[in-house]
Amino acid sequence: MLLQLLLQGTLALEHRVAGWFDQRSGRLWAFLRFFSAWLILFGSKFVMLGAVDRVLGDSIHFAGAMHGVLAFIAVVAGMLIAEELVTRVYRRLA
Repeated sequence: MLLQLLLQGTLALEHRVAGWFDQRSGRLWAFLRFFSAWLILFGSKFVMLGAVDRVLGDSIHFAGAMHGVLAFIAVVAGMLIAEELVTRVYRRLA
């Protein structure tokens, strides 16, 4: 639940910032839009890791490459894929 809330907040922030950049034209603004989206989406994973550590402490442990960061990113990516699949199934059934 915590990860889903943080993930939705991150996506909302990214879309809001992207909307601000979309109002401007030019190559520099397009680059800044891409860079800001990358920065928000990449940096948010570390914020999420910090939140998970604060809330769950020693109850959860991500191990592996880069001290578990890759495992954590895999979990977040899995959540995004699962959410997209559920949304597509729901829309087809509706």
